[in-house]
Amino acid sequence: MDGLSTRVRVVATLLATHGGCAGNPIEAEGILGSSGSGSSSSIGASVDGVASQSGGSTDADSGAAPPPDLPAAGADTSSSSGGAAVACGDGVQEPGEWCWTPPVELIVTDILFDLDAGDIDGDGATDLVIATDDGLLPITHAGGVWTTEATLPITSTQVRVVRCGRLDGDAIDDVVATDDYYGVWRAFGSDLGLETPTQQGISETAGAFALGDIDADGDLDVVLGSAVYGSLMYLGGSDDGTLTLLGAPQIGWAATGVALGDLDDDRRLDTVATTLAPSLHVALFEPRTPGAPTLASYPSPAGRGSVTTGDFDGDGVLDVARVDHATGSVRLWRGEGGPLGESVDLAVSIAAHDVAAADFDADGDVDLVVLGDDEVVPLENQGDVQFALRDAVATPEAFVLRLADLDDDGVLDVIVAGAGGVRMILPAP
Repeated sequence: MDGLSTRVRVVATLLATHGGCAGNPIEAEGILGSSGSGSSSSIGASVDGVASQSGGSTDADSGAAPPPDLPAAGADTSSSSGGAAVACGDGVQEPGEWCWTPPVELIVTDILFDLDAGDIDGDGATDLVIATDDGLLPITHAGGVWTTEATLPITSTQVRVVRCGRLDGDAIDDVVATDDYYGVWRAFGSDLGLETPTQQGISETAGAFALGDIDADGDLDVVLGSAVYGSLMYLGGSDDGTLTLLGAPQIGWAATGVALGDLDDDRRLDTVATTLAPSLHVALFEPRTPGAPTLASYPSPAGRGSVTTGDFDGDGVLDVARVDHATGSVRLWRGEGGPLGESVDLAVSIAAHDVAAADFDADGDVDLVVLGDDEVVPLENQGDVQFALRDAVATPEAFVLRLADLDDDGVLDVIVAGAGGVRMILPAP
């Protein structure tokens, strides 16, 4: 089989800065609020590590393609939020300004399982790492040009999940990946790019995983949600990037999503996991006992779904949000400094694959973005557990959602990927 780098078609090269480009605002379409008893819940998400990506060149020898067409500067791009008129296109994001551009196609490939992004070559620009059937495909970024590098093989299997983070304590991002045959792999970043992946002495197939300092020792750890054994596997990091098993508490079902956050305000990261069972699992850690969390479960739709954490109601306590693929809803649980409070459902009415959260309109409230089969649905947080459903953005055949500041303008961009390739929504305030 030819390497994936020969099968990648780059459709656009993005400039590092889109100064003056006017956005294409997506107007609010309706309001979503609490239902049933009227009890409120709220959500937000911390963005794990760094995430970012873009395309490369038309083919391996043709050089950089021209930048994609964006709406012309000076166009009428005013929008309203909270009754105050705001204008897009002046290069400065004002509170309440939501200026999303149409999606830009970055690369196209029919073999893509997951992706993440980080600075894997230490040049200060965000690069992309794609999980493929051949291994890890790095796409590096320098001076606004994206270059498809050689695929780094993962022996005799397919990479399913990939995450970027600084495992060995230097200033360059590394990569953790899992395959579909009980393997956990690690590849260090360097000034020369991503090094050859090596398999760790850990046998597990992850349905999902996340990176964070679980044991508060200053090193990045890995939390794997098992796709087979129904456990959460905690792997402790070290100064040299070696991973050591800390514990593997049982949650009983295959994991479909994992998120981290300090839910009980003890300055230790806790774990939230979704499974194929009708429950959401929360693992709260006590100091100095990373392998022995206190487990709790909450009613949740069964089946595939993603999860995230963050402070959606602005009370200083992290909350939890889960999307459900079957019902097309977002369920929000309010955090109460330990156990979660009551939940509320928001109807999004799409077969949701993934969810992410951030303050997209710079108004101090954490918003939501939900990814369906063929579209991204933004939910603007308007306070008091009220969300404005903004116009969906078409993103064909996507199942992966990431956030990153791709153009270094201080505004998070949205990246989606799947069988339809990789696309980016680049806000232009």
